[in-house]
Amino acid sequence: MEETTKTAIIPVEIEPTTNGNGNGHHALLPTSEFPIAKQVSNEQLIAEEKFLIKEETAVENKYHGLRGYWRIFQVTQVIGKLSLFLYLDQYDVHHKAQQKQAARRKQTAARLTRLAYYGEMLYGVRLWFLHMFMLMLRSFFLGSETNREINQEKQAVWLKEKLIELGPTFIKNGQSMGTRADLLPLPFVKALGELQDNVPPFSNDIAFARIEKELGLKINDVYKEFEVTPVAAASLGQVYRARLYSGEEVAVKVQRPNLEATIKGDLEI
Repeated sequence: MEETTKTAIIPVEIEPTTNGNGNGHHALLPTSEFPIAKQVSNEQLIAEEKFLIKEETAVENKYHGLRGYWRIFQVTQVIGKLSLFLYLDQYDVHHKAQQKQAARRKQTAARLTRLAYYGEMLYGVRLWFLHMFMLMLRSFFLGSETNREINQEKQAVWLKEKLIELGPTFIKNGQSMGTRADLLPLPFVKALGELQDNVPPFSNDIAFARIEKELGLKINDVYKEFEVTPVAAASLGQVYRARLYSGEEVAVKVQRPNLEATIKGDLEI
């Protein structure tokens, strides 16, 4: 994880930016007006704590029982389809390697017995049928040379959305993959590059409750003003602008709920 705590306050000067989610600079609002700042009774504080526990427990429950098996199925589906897309993209290279190997096997069989030679001829027929099948798959998934890039753009968007759906662990993997133009087609590199800071944020209710729990103070006791729309959201957390009572403008980075359980569960899968 990027920090040992779930909330970090960083004094910075933030340049105005806007990402694909519409995130960027918005007005800093007085924290005294936030609904969570007005929850001060014991009953309200206990309810806030229970809400946070419920949300973080829900994350952990994804890895137990039938939901755990469903998680395994989702991960397997994404990895399998991505592997198929990339294999078909480089299929000509794979096919040439198969042909060379088949030719060497046939030469070796010719020096052995007639039965071995006929066996290799049968193996060649099997390779031909496999080749026809792979060409059919490539035509279906990638299309012709003229529309291959368009289809790959659609596949890249599908992959990006699936990684976001799978959560922080896979978003982080997608960020790494997005830097490998030597391994992935360009449409995939472009789409995965958006995962660096253009991921849907989690709710402010969870973020503000986490801030209060981590700091042990009400949000309006720490910040005079706070931006309710994150500047950016990525794999492990999201960042807000805020202003302290000293007048200093800071960035507040909050980790996603129960990140430890998420990464641990995905690593076990």
